[in-house]
Amino acid sequence: EGKNLTFSILKRFESFPAPRHFQLNMLVSLTVYRLLESMQIPELYLKWPNDIMSGSQKVCGILLENQLRGAELSSSIIGIGLNVNQAEFENLPAATSLKKITGKSYDLSEVLLTFIGLMQEAFKQMPHTSYGSYLRQYEENLYLKGQPAPFELPDGERFVGTIRGVDPQGNLRLELKSGELRTYGFKEVRYLRDGT
Repeated sequence: EGKNLTFSILKRFESFPAPRHFQLNMLVSLTVYRLLESMQIPELYLKWPNDIMSGSQKVCGILLENQLRGAELSSSIIGIGLNVNQAEFENLPAATSLKKITGKSYDLSEVLLTFIGLMQEAFKQMPHTSYGSYLRQYEENLYLKGQPAPFELPDGERFVGTIRGVDPQGNLRLELKSGELRTYGFKEVRYLRDGT
């Protein structure tokens, strides 16, 4: 308690087509990425669909809850959980924090205000930035892209797939051993850490 940043931002939209909801995911992920990059956190990756990694460990989680008005998003609650000053993670081998990575302690208010400033700027730029541009930046920093990795389906079936990218709807594109390309939506597949 009191070591990390867990907060939500309410963003209202005048006009945002619901089919482009993944653009919001990418914008928020890339903004967290830029924050951590400015703090010189090494080996940063965006893990589909909503985690930020340093090396093979999770440093931040993102959760978006969108409200609809017809075929548009009226607003979104952007939830962020950033591990900042926590030094121990009992029974969470995949978790890390800024302090564990750098050995330094951080002022939580300062980190929060810096992030909010970056978010405001990102939303200002959004009308002038193409969907394709977000997708390119997201894929450039995608965790495990181009590497075979173990995955599991909801029915328990396990397989090895190679991440090839993300489609415009935000689905993960995986190439199977057979060479077949398949896409999976959020909650339709999960990455298995170290095969477990």
